[in-house]
Amino acid sequence: MEKITIGELARKSGLTLRTIRYYEEIGLISSCIGKKGNARVYPAVMAKILKKVIILKEAGCSLDEIRSIFSVLESDHTKNKELTLFLRHTLITALEKIKEKKEALANIERNLANVVNETSICDTCQTPNRERDCKGCENLSKLRDFGLENN
Repeated sequence: MEKITIGELARKSGLTLRTIRYYEEIGLISSCIGKKGNARVYPAVMAKILKKVIILKEAGCSLDEIRSIFSVLESDHTKNKELTLFLRHTLITALEKIKEKKEALANIERNLANVVNETSICDTCQTPNRERDCKGCENLSKLRDFGLENN
């Protein structure tokens, strides 16, 4: 069995050492299989497992849901309809969360694109009192709606 230190695992997965230790502590991943000096050692396959954790987290799953998904997948779920239904429900919920995030990001993208387009006149603006008379300055003030003002 190929082994990997916690540092190598962190580099491959993009997670911090602390996060990996936390996942081990809460039982999301299996315990280290030994030590190499002071470093924890894991099976190399743990990098793939952590990538799955990252994907499921990005999909909106909680750590408890991820742990449940892993336990279903590790069990003989083909003989237990309730486990299969649970897994399906959890994944459907994750898909719904992804859809909501995509819609929210698309809305932000549209609004920011509108502000960029509406402020294109700023490149050539010659208005003496910009704050009061300039349509571009008025449009730039819309950035405050996005929390982009400079404070």
